[in-house]
Amino acid sequence: VTDNIVLRHQLQRLANTDPLTGIGNRRAFDAALAEVAGPGAPDHTAPALVMIDLDGFKGVNDRLGHSAGDELLKTVAGRIGAVVPDEALVSRLGGDEFALLLGNPEAAVLETLASRLRLDLSVPYMIAGERVRISASVGVARREGRMADAFYAAADAACYREKTGRQGATARFA
Repeated sequence: VTDNIVLRHQLQRLANTDPLTGIGNRRAFDAALAEVAGPGAPDHTAPALVMIDLDGFKGVNDRLGHSAGDELLKTVAGRIGAVVPDEALVSRLGGDEFALLLGNPEAAVLETLASRLRLDLSVPYMIAGERVRISASVGVARREGRMADAFYAAADAACYREKTGRQGATARFA
């Protein structure tokens, strides 16, 4: 029985972890998003969703190869993890997109976090023996009564607005 419990916990962890970066995967993110913004989620909390999209990643992947791109993604995940509060869920949604779910941060904390992410992710990387520069677009949304799909769409739209505007501009809130 104990072996089965241990095995079940290991399978659960593997099912919710991005195998490349070791952070949460899309499945873990979707489950957490449903918990904070799905049917039955408490309306008295104001969770925040931060979307991060890497700018310039494709060029690194194309120029240096997929193993270099993988190394870059692992390093990015580490830099994100070093900046976010411990209680935040950090997930890689796929490709070069990451998301953070935070319980109920103050607006000033979100502003500082977005700025810090943008700054830390733009510091040059040593990948495959080369100095590599990328940047990140960061979009932030509060739940504000939105259901999961609308909450996600608001953060994604905020990230897209930043990406299509001046890169490195102040985080866009939706």
